[in-house]
Amino acid sequence: MIKFYLSVLAFLIVLPVFPQKVPVQITRSSEAKGTEWQILDSGLFPVVAGSDFQNSDSISFGLEENKRYFLEVSLLNSYPYDTLLYRIYVNGEAILIVRSDMEPGDHFFSFHTDVKKQAKITGGTAASIADYPWQVFFSSYQYSCSRLPN
Repeated sequence: MIKFYLSVLAFLIVLPVFPQKVPVQITRSSEAKGTEWQILDSGLFPVVAGSDFQNSDSISFGLEENKRYFLEVSLLNSYPYDTLLYRIYVNGEAILIVRSDMEPGDHFFSFHTDVKKQAKITGGTAASIADYPWQVFFSSYQYSCSRLPN
């Protein structure tokens, strides 16, 4: 009988661990009124719907790590060019910015919930901010990223 309980206990210990969740936050700007959004999994099935949070401009929830998701944004109207509509943060880092550079309709934006490893600089040298007083900004259609000096 003891062997039975030990084997059951060993089986329970070896069971797959539940998937880890990463914190995700979506913020909607005040200019995004009249839009709808939802988060879809890689099979395009709804995971989180903005209609569940009608009165919130910022919500937080968890998604499985190392998975691909889509933000579906439905624009009902045209908006002024370059108007910020939505931002998605994963682990506190802005990974997706949605601007109004689109026609009315449904638009899909892919993002991934990977857990980033610490970047390493190889062969770098120490420098003063006064030596390089600039910032980096990259923008391509709906995607942009920037890095300000510390």
